[in-house]
Amino acid sequence: REKGRWRDQGERGREVERDMERGRVRDFSIGKLGGFHVEALAGGNVLSSDMFNHLEVLTEMLGLKGNPMDRSRIKHKRVYRIPLGRYLVKVNNQNPEDVNSVVVNYYQKDAVTFRDTVILELIDDLMSEPLFNQLRTNLQLGYDVECSDHLTHGVTGFSITVSSQANKFTVTEINAYIDLFIDWFLAYLGNMPGEQFEKRLSESIKQKIKPHLTIDDQLDQMWSEIMTREYIFDRDERCGEVLKTVTREEVMVVVRDLFRGNARKLSIQVEGNPDGVEVEEEKESDDEESEDDSEDDSDDDNDEEKKRMSSYGTPNMTPLCTSTTVPSTSPICSQNTSPA
Repeated sequence: REKGRWRDQGERGREVERDMERGRVRDFSIGKLGGFHVEALAGGNVLSSDMFNHLEVLTEMLGLKGNPMDRSRIKHKRVYRIPLGRYLVKVNNQNPEDVNSVVVNYYQKDAVTFRDTVILELIDDLMSEPLFNQLRTNLQLGYDVECSDHLTHGVTGFSITVSSQANKFTVTEINAYIDLFIDWFLAYLGNMPGEQFEKRLSESIKQKIKPHLTIDDQLDQMWSEIMTREYIFDRDERCGEVLKTVTREEVMVVVRDLFRGNARKLSIQVEGNPDGVEVEEEKESDDEESEDDSEDDSDDDNDEEKKRMSSYGTPNMTPLCTSTTVPSTSPICSQNTSPA
């Protein structure tokens, strides 16, 4: 390299600092921070009076003292509303040698209330285990199966995600099996004994109202309320109170409305190459025994869930078809929806 062509970035920065006047920095800061305001959160062993004093010093240093929040300048994030109906975005995996496929079905809620968010969280709790057992364990539909409730800038929704391989199932088949599972799930809820539903409801309430294990967890939750500008600092307590009044019939109405009646569904499908490379196993064959041992606990949990589901008289979802080829007509094949 030519001598002097490249200079140390730190030295250049120090030269700029030496040439910079304090007044120019102050004027620049005031111009840039003029429309700013400060929101602060404190927790732990600190007095409120001390916190207000620190806040006074900070706002004075930044030139923001007495500068009220101008809410008209706050840019609110917006979320696209999915029209009524079912919409599809389908693309090929960008890697032509990759056999992996994924289907994400997102269902957007029409009306949005605090109660809606609570019920969707409950639906997530009720659906997660049966979804995994039916689509992953029984049907072997994919190596990753999950569901999740969403609250995106004030808009509620729900998603079901299946990661699979194109040489085993097409994305069209996966999407069809997800639709069948939703029908199954409605029957599952309908056949669940009332006392069992109340037990699951009580478990969800306990999870909501249990105290935070660390102050960091508590502050993280409170700070998220500030970041989203919702400021519901007692959200968990409110959720617990709402859950005490939720009925199974109300949950089933929300499920039907979300997934069936007035559905706003967006299916995003990425299809792999059936002739692509198989996903390599994370462990060698000599490590399989240790993996089997680690899976014993999860197998016991799955067995317990299966026993609980069978006690509900839930419909048998397997096998849905005698082959992985899904006919073009709907439904995929006949399904027993009567109690076992």
